[in-house]
Amino acid sequence: EFFSRDKLYLKEGQPAYVFSSVFAPTDLNIRIVHDWQYFDEAKNEWVSSRKITFPILGGRDGGYRGFSIKESIFEGQWRVDIKTERNQIIGRVRFDIESGGTLPKLKTKTL
Repeated sequence: EFFSRDKLYLKEGQPAYVFSSVFAPTDLNIRIVHDWQYFDEAKNEWVSSRKITFPILGGRDGGYRGFSIKESIFEGQWRVDIKTERNQIIGRVRFDIESGGTLPKLKTKTL
């Protein structure tokens, strides 16, 4: 299940959210980037759609938590790379967007 993709069912016009938690030692003061990307099947490559940047300051035992929102999202394969400003990937969230008239029952998944 390590490389599995979650399915996200959205009604037309609904945004998608991605949540991340990053460990931050006490003296860390950097910016984190959520790079929203979709897979373009015609080009056979990942295309960056939106980059959202926010600061993190160290010193929190449970890590720094943050989220980003992507509106105008469409069906297909998506991923969000969680990066440093120096473009170092420190995490990745993968999911498929599907539209549907009724939403499935919500479930909680802990990694």
